[in-house]
Amino acid sequence: MLLYEYPEKTDRLTAQLKRAETIRQAKKLRKNAVINCVLAAVLVIFVFAAEVVWVKIFIALAGLMTAFSGIVMLEEAAQAYHEPARTLIYDDRLEHTQRLPHRGTTVSYTVSYEDILSSSQNMTGGLILTLREGAAVGVRSERKGVVSEKVENLASVTLYFENVKPKLFLINQLSDKIKYPKKEYLVVEDNDDETDDW
Repeated sequence: MLLYEYPEKTDRLTAQLKRAETIRQAKKLRKNAVINCVLAAVLVIFVFAAEVVWVKIFIALAGLMTAFSGIVMLEEAAQAYHEPARTLIYDDRLEHTQRLPHRGTTVSYTVSYEDILSSSQNMTGGLILTLREGAAVGVRSERKGVVSEKVENLASVTLYFENVKPKLFLINQLSDKIKYPKKEYLVVEDNDDETDDW
């Protein structure tokens, strides 16, 4: 039985309008990226024309910053055309689709709750699921239209969420199934009144 789905299903018209807005923003990002790259090229030309060393350094740094921001904008524009991460949380398994950054690959994992030994989070917010030995994980990857589906025996799976809602649902509602440690916070009550002299 499906317990949670992200993103939520929307009607067809809303989805089309959202997709059109995403494409419009991606075109705007691409246009700004091209402008930044042209500006960076002009700044590089000025570096060779400048006579003073500190002016050359300043212009070179400005050129590098604009080129870098142009590259970042191009990458964001390219990611706008891809489908967002999708998470389906069932009562017996978890299906999660994520896009691997800088690779253009979309990976889908299907993990049964019975195979999870423990779970935790890494420094970047990814949910790490440690699996029992011999756990079969369904892995479906897609890159440039080429789809491959296989069942792998993985020791752990790291899930990255574009939105924190599905991860919070897993941690708050299904912490027993994914074996996520529940923290007991110590509640300290202050019995003193606010007229303490110190």
